[in-house]
Amino acid sequence: MPSAKCQVKHLVVSGAPAGHILISRRAFLPRNSLSENASEVSFPRKRESRGICLYNTYNIRRMVYIAFFLILGQIGKRESGFYQRLTTAFTCYLQLVTSLTFDLKMTTEKFIGRSEAAQNIRALIKQVAPTDISVLITGESGTGKEVAASQIHELSFRRGNPLITVNCGAIPEGIFESEVFGHEKGSFTGADKLRRGYFELADKGTIFLDEIGEMPLNSQVKILRILERGEFMRVGGSVNISTDVRVIAATNRDLTEEVAAGRFRSDLFYRLKAVNIYLPPLRERREDIPLLANFFVEDFCQRNHIPAPEITSDGMDLIAKHPWSGNIRELKNFLESLVTLEKGRVFDRYAIGRLLSPVKIPEAQLPVYLHRSPEQMERELIYRTLLELRREIWEMRQMLGKLVDREKELEVEHISLEEMEREQIKAALERLGGNRRLTAQALGIGERTLYRKLKEYGLK
Repeated sequence: MPSAKCQVKHLVVSGAPAGHILISRRAFLPRNSLSENASEVSFPRKRESRGICLYNTYNIRRMVYIAFFLILGQIGKRESGFYQRLTTAFTCYLQLVTSLTFDLKMTTEKFIGRSEAAQNIRALIKQVAPTDISVLITGESGTGKEVAASQIHELSFRRGNPLITVNCGAIPEGIFESEVFGHEKGSFTGADKLRRGYFELADKGTIFLDEIGEMPLNSQVKILRILERGEFMRVGGSVNISTDVRVIAATNRDLTEEVAAGRFRSDLFYRLKAVNIYLPPLRERREDIPLLANFFVEDFCQRNHIPAPEITSDGMDLIAKHPWSGNIRELKNFLESLVTLEKGRVFDRYAIGRLLSPVKIPEAQLPVYLHRSPEQMERELIYRTLLELRREIWEMRQMLGKLVDREKELEVEHISLEEMEREQIKAALERLGGNRRLTAQALGIGERTLYRKLKEYGLK
């Protein structure tokens, strides 16, 4: 059976240091792991061996017990002078098991970056992770809020228990409480059996409420009760259920504005923001883009068993200068598309530019060089100003005309019907030179009616 030799650094067993740690991925601990001279530990690679996978076991206490009994089984086969060396080996071995169980997982989900912002975020995550305090992660979409939440969980004492991720914006409001808190059998139509909610499944672990700004307002009261008292009630239930869960929330909204608009409870907001971790957009930490780009390319190539390409310096400069409005998510998807679609193994600025969408900048912001003298530019500016003045004067005339018409309409509203009729007849007579026959035809009335109206209104 092929195996990888692992020697523990500075482990004094035969009287001299044993060297450096050398271990490959997916190593397993067999029952007969201690060699004859007790200076080496053999880790077979095959999963069929009767061992414990160091990558998939996060309960440190369980690993301590397993390692103790595995080594204890070797004591009967050793001479009396072996016990003291075995104690030293056991102590160093537990340190090795703990580091492998804990550190190797963190290398795959670390908040990558060398900028000051990335370093501050990692330091804050490391500081708050060992506690049970609620954490609110804010930032634009695609900045790595879920990765930060996962790292907080992995650095906490709850890492051996589940991390449940709930996208509050993806659950319809009608079934939100049933999904999150669970429901009793028969509590509503279609509830043919009891269902445990996410908070019940995350007991002893961590629950990550992503896009908490999308959470229905009536459900926020129950979240607040869990944060304050650690208990909730299923839909249709009558008994409080206790849960021991750490809450990490994230949003790309400004919850201060949401509270002011009445769409988010202020008491829940203040309870969640005990620790606020702000993840800046990628355009504010451009020095991290090359590290992220290399990481995504190597990870994608390793998962798909293809050779990793090389990104030239000018190509990396083009990637680093792109605005990346979608932040890390957009960068990751672009690089995976680039590796998949481009046939070459060297990506320069031309290969990257073929797939990279151009930056759209409003034309008014672009400086344009014009081959004109200052006098010509000044004259054109005056002409343009005069044209704008002419247009504004015409608009003012239109507005004044509408106001005058409106005033006339208001004046007409105060004139009686008899006065309007008298004015119409008088205007028609003046227009037709006093010809009564033509005036009657123009007004659409008979001549006798016209004579009667003239006599009635005192017109000649």
